[in-house]
Amino acid sequence: MMQHGSHRLLSLSSAVVVVLLLGTVSFAGLRAYQFDALEATRVSPCLDLGRRLDAALPAGAAVLGPERWWWALHQHRSVSARSMWFQWVSIAANGQQPAVFARRGTAAGPDSVIVNNDVRDDIRDFPAALQTRFRQFIEQCTPLAADVDDPTYLDA
Repeated sequence: MMQHGSHRLLSLSSAVVVVLLLGTVSFAGLRAYQFDALEATRVSPCLDLGRRLDAALPAGAAVLGPERWWWALHQHRSVSARSMWFQWVSIAANGQQPAVFARRGTAAGPDSVIVNNDVRDDIRDFPAALQTRFRQFIEQCTPLAADVDDPTYLDA
């Protein structure tokens, strides 16, 4: 049987540990909140950038690009670049020869292609052959129609 003093010491020790843990978590949470608040002042508002993208696109144009912008470009038919890439990989995985990306890309019917940081980074998750074909599609089949400069989402 535990003595009264030992029980009290154990309770006090537990309380100190809980207070230290809560203090540590609270401090870390506050620091994270402060960091997020500071970073939020440096980031472009998504809706403003979406409006700039929309202004650069022909009215009603179908768009191939990242899913991120579908909401801002809702009056345009949106074709997901990642979805096309996964389809290409699936065709290759089934032992079939995937079409040249330009053929798949033009079959999707986009009038415009958005290439931003997401597209540049996401393509690296796919096989080198697809990366090469996609870059060739961009270089050979798509003239530059607009260059929207934005340090948050569209770094060159």
